[in-house]
Amino acid sequence: MDGLYWIEEMRQLQHDYPNFHYTPCISRGDPPDGVAKGRANDVALAAYPDLKNWRVYLCGHPDMVKQTKMQAFLNGAAMHDIYSDAFHVASSSLD
Repeated sequence: MDGLYWIEEMRQLQHDYPNFHYTPCISRGDPPDGVAKGRANDVALAAYPDLKNWRVYLCGHPDMVKQTKMQAFLNGAAMHDIYSDAFHVASSSLD
């Protein structure tokens, strides 16, 4: 599955830890079986709309992190249970 990595490792963690949830997703193209279509934050919030007493870990583009942090709070997560690391991915060109 192009663009997805550590799938088997994430599935193993989900198997080993019942409080760990993993849903691979892609935002472009047709997803194969077992893969959701959409942005990761939208897929997660749709699957788990009630976040009361949850810990939420966010990382990625600053705009996405900011938006999802607010939505997680509105969906019941306490601010002290929302951990985030916003960053820009540096582009590189191979010459």
